[in-house]
This record gives sequence, C-alpha cells and structure tokens, in this order.
Amino acid sequence: MINQRFFDPNDQFIYEEDGTAIEKEVDEFIVRKLYTFQTVVTNTSGTNLELQMLMDVPQGAIPLMSHEYTQILNQTVSAYSTVSFNRSFYFPKEGKYNFYPANACRG
Repeated sequence: MINQRFFDPNDQFIYEEDGTAIEKEVDEFIVRKLYTFQTVVTNTSGTNLELQMLMDVPQGAIPLMSHEYTQILNQTVSAYSTVSFNRSFYFPKEGKYNFYPANACRG
C-alpha cells in the first residue's frame, strides 16, 4: 500500500480539545512557501519486499534539501512493516501544475 499527503512542516497539526493531534492537509499552495509531501509504504504481507520507489516533486516546484526533481530508491520493506519518505519543495510562481503520485514496483 502507498499513501501520500502534503503538509506544511511549520503548521502540520490541528489539536482537539483533549490535545489529540490531527494532521492538516494542504488544499492550496502558496508561492515561495515550504511544503513537504510524505510517502508511506506499508507491506501487509509476511515476506520482505524489494521495491523500487519513484517519487516526483509536483511539476513547477523546486525541490529542497538536496533532492532531485525525480527520486528513484531501491528499498526493502520488511514483512508487516511501514517505511516513510519525506520530500520538501516550494513553488517559485503561481500556476496550475500536475503531480504524479509515487509508484513502487518489484521485480
């Protein structure tokens, strides 16, 4: 299973009255503001998975923290476990841009 979400690393949660933290989703991007997208991969099988992960920052965005626009990783995901990857970026100008979700393949 693969799940992705975008968030503002400086404003990542909202808090309920009892103090429970709930993740905030980004529904609109602001120019020249730092954002992160998190990719979470879960192996629900009893066998280790050797995967090749492909992750792109959105079109029109500039990657930060020494990341390339497209990142390809060879990753072992142990049986019944989860791994996550964070990529940070910003948009230098306004526009409508495509985003291609992360992909994983094996073999």
